[in-house]
Amino acid sequence: MFIRRMIVFSRSTREWYLMLSPFITVLTIYLVLMCLFKIVLDRRGKESTTADGSFDLVIAALFPFFLNVAYTTASGAFLMLPIEEREMKMKHIMTMSGMRIFSYWSGLFLADFCLFLIPTFAFSCLILAIGMDGYYDEFLIFLIVLCGFGFSLIAFTYIISLVFTKAD
Repeated sequence: MFIRRMIVFSRSTREWYLMLSPFITVLTIYLVLMCLFKIVLDRRGKESTTADGSFDLVIAALFPFFLNVAYTTASGAFLMLPIEEREMKMKHIMTMSGMRIFSYWSGLFLADFCLFLIPTFAFSCLILAIGMDGYYDEFLIFLIVLCGFGFSLIAFTYIISLVFTKAD
């Protein structure tokens, strides 16, 4: 199931967009805020040394909101495959062929968690590149919390997928 999920993901441009949209969203918001912040400070005539500290503080305070919005968008990629397989009766065919339900869900979960690590890796690189206050110092704890969030997000998305009958 793990390999099948990865093959389905690699062929679907819609799922690629859903998985990369968190990083694109956060990076775009970061760049827009940085430009707006620099414009405001330039008009007021303040020095860039005071601008860097206050901008970092604003970004560090808004970063959890950006992550939440971004990963909410990405959860659609975890939702699509179980619904599509239920719609096409693929899960039923795999069960009739001898695949256990636990193997199905654990393989799907493992593949989706690996896909979750793609934007997580991108966010980690962003944090390390800009040295974001509050996250750079406690980077390992941030990664552990983010992986725990991924675990709960994927599990909750699977539970929510039972509500939907069609993938479109």
